[in-house]
Amino acid sequence: MNMNMNRRRFLKTASAAAAATTAFACASPSFVHCAAEPKRAGGINVLFLMTDEQHYRSLSLTGNPYVRTPNMDRIGREGVCFENASCVTPYCSPSRATILTGVYPHRHGILMNVDGAQSKQEALKQSAFPNTETILHGRGYAASHRGKWHLGDKGDFDCYESWDYAAKTAKDYKAFLDQRLPAAQFANHPSPGKYLGRPVEMIPAVEKGYREFHALPDNRAAYISTIGRSLVPPELLPETQITDQALELIVRHAKEQFMITVSWSPPHDLWVTPEPYYSMVDRSKVTLRGSPNIPAWDQRGPSKRLGDIMGPEGIREYAAIYHGMVKYIDDQVGRIL
Repeated sequence: MNMNMNRRRFLKTASAAAAATTAFACASPSFVHCAAEPKRAGGINVLFLMTDEQHYRSLSLTGNPYVRTPNMDRIGREGVCFENASCVTPYCSPSRATILTGVYPHRHGILMNVDGAQSKQEALKQSAFPNTETILHGRGYAASHRGKWHLGDKGDFDCYESWDYAAKTAKDYKAFLDQRLPAAQFANHPSPGKYLGRPVEMIPAVEKGYREFHALPDNRAAYISTIGRSLVPPELLPETQITDQALELIVRHAKEQFMITVSWSPPHDLWVTPEPYYSMVDRSKVTLRGSPNIPAWDQRGPSKRLGDIMGPEGIREYAAIYHGMVKYIDDQVGRIL
């Protein structure tokens, strides 16, 4: 059900209820689902499901006309839908740190994305602020995290298992994919763009935009022009593997109290998806609601520049793929629920 409820009132209510809790987080709104009956006396299990760069109107619950999202809708429909939520900052790492600590970025100190050489210096530290997982772990919970972290060294959090998906991805995922989908079979594919080391099939408008966008001087966002149909099937995508790991964790900890975080990247760029998700949205029905009154500073942004190059056909292709990615993740949410 939809309720007008502020954070403090919700936390007070949720803390008082001994219920199995499922949360789904995206850009906005946020959802929390509380089951009517606890699994056992005093036992609250927490399942936190997170997507990245998902617009609040991308759900059928909130009016999305292009794809149905019954699993995400269920969380909002059966639980609480926060319809007036907003992201604390337009960057990934500060937002994730705020979710963990409950304080604003100017308090926890992570103001930009934590990447590369900066990661050790700017990583979120367990010792710096109390956080949900550490508190629950100290009270006997099994705390696990699978998927995107983007906060430096997750090993600093002793509440988590040592298994780190991000490190495994960098180390082992290419070998895994080569075993299941050998790169050699795509060696002569003409597509200029790649995803997970495999070609991305682009429509002409997007491929033209890709080449022109890459040719722009000092373009640090050239990667966002990789938009198209992935040749890596859904069952081999990293997000499917993350879901598989989450299901294994739920089974493993079934007799314990647990907090399991599942963090998927889509519909964050790269905007690439395989069939059947690639073809789910009719491009001719995608409505472009662009505004002619974009401020001067935003005219210089990479997304605006890429959109100008690709034109309406390319933008519709992007929008259709974006919604296909949302549908893919909704299916992953459904597997877990």
